[in-house]
Amino acid sequence: MSEEWERLQETLKKRRIPTDSCSFSVPAVSACSSDVETCPLVGRGADPHDSSFQGLNYIAGLDVSFFEGTNEAVACVVVFQVPGLVKVYTKCRKVTLTEPYIPGFLAFRESPILLSLLEELKQEHEEWYPQVVFVDGNGTLHPRQFGLACHVGVLAGVPSIGIAKNFLQIESEGLLLCDMKDIARKRLDGAGKWLRIIGSSGYVFGAALRSSQESINPIFVSPGHMISLTTAVNLVAWCCKYRVPEPIRAADFESREIIRSVERDARMALELKG
Repeated sequence: MSEEWERLQETLKKRRIPTDSCSFSVPAVSACSSDVETCPLVGRGADPHDSSFQGLNYIAGLDVSFFEGTNEAVACVVVFQVPGLVKVYTKCRKVTLTEPYIPGFLAFRESPILLSLLEELKQEHEEWYPQVVFVDGNGTLHPRQFGLACHVGVLAGVPSIGIAKNFLQIESEGLLLCDMKDIARKRLDGAGKWLRIIGSSGYVFGAALRSSQESINPIFVSPGHMISLTTAVNLVAWCCKYRVPEPIRAADFESREIIRSVERDARMALELKG
């Protein structure tokens, strides 16, 4: 199965557009002489009067949360109007995922339900269909440079960005969790600071971004489709009130709230029977 999936990844990878092909303007960013760069836009997406990304009106966050130890999950899409970060649409769906989890092939397990939610959104509220989607997972920060955010972006035909809270090790490229945590904590000394994640081959897999002053742990940003790394980092930082950008934070909260509610009901039912 994994060999077949790897061939399909390689086929889809040829369709990925690595440069900005957005329906909105991308702010110019000054060249940086240091390997640690600074995003000046961090948190500004919450300001309804900010004009950094002119023409950008809607961003979606996509997330899948699991009932612990099962294949039962809740997938969620949340759409925000920007600037201002105003939530306009939320849909969650409980689903049983039939494909197994195989490291490096998460997209084959989770992308079908996420693509289905995006298609439903288009059918129900085309006026809110996002101009870019944030995916809880990786884009090019992946052993074959084609993670979940790439799959979703290419198959939906929409600009996409992968945002991961945990670092995916790529040992063949010398990218190890212990090294990345140490480098990020020492080098990223303020909100908006970021550095490129470069493998031993010289390939730039993504970026480590310190998205808030309070959080010393970075998030890991990588392009999915139709967007460059610099734009991806700046756009993610623009949407951060806290460590995780609001579209992802909201989708994660909504999906986990359903799981918590189901588990509460199950406990209450057991207590009543007892």
